[in-house]
Amino acid sequence: MTPAERLEIHRLAAEGASARAIARQLGVSHPTIAVELRRPAPVEAAPVEAEPPTDVDSLGCAQELLRDVQSARRAALAEGDAAIAGRLARTEAMALAVLARVESHQQCERDGFWTSYADLERGRAAYRERVVRLTAQPLTCSRCGARLRAEVAGVPAEHLDAIERGGA
Repeated sequence: MTPAERLEIHRLAAEGASARAIARQLGVSHPTIAVELRRPAPVEAAPVEAEPPTDVDSLGCAQELLRDVQSARRAALAEGDAAIAGRLARTEAMALAVLARVESHQQCERDGFWTSYADLERGRAAYRERVVRLTAQPLTCSRCGARLRAEVAGVPAEHLDAIERGGA
């Protein structure tokens, strides 16, 4: 079922139409309509502007997004919701990457600064060190205590040293 159909189902129900009447109108079974009506009503997307605004502070937006995600992750951890906290941690990592790109882009626009290979290598080494430090201790689920396995880019963390040395 498409998002537009879901919106139509909820719109018709809000106008007072029965599940059977909606089913007849849309040509689907009434149990399908009943299932859809038990779900939360979808939110209609705002129309996309043809041209993005030019006066937006992209760095400020990226920083605000990162703060919001970090705050939400801390709240999820405080509530003990490891699944949401994990998703937010991945979102935070993406937001950090976006923020770094925006900062780098703005720096390049200001003074033409480019990152050297040595800086990239230092960043890579710092990242690897952080991953090794994080995965050095056993990782466990905060809810059930199950042991978790850490991976970096699909590679189990315990195999990172062998890959770095040129092994399998």
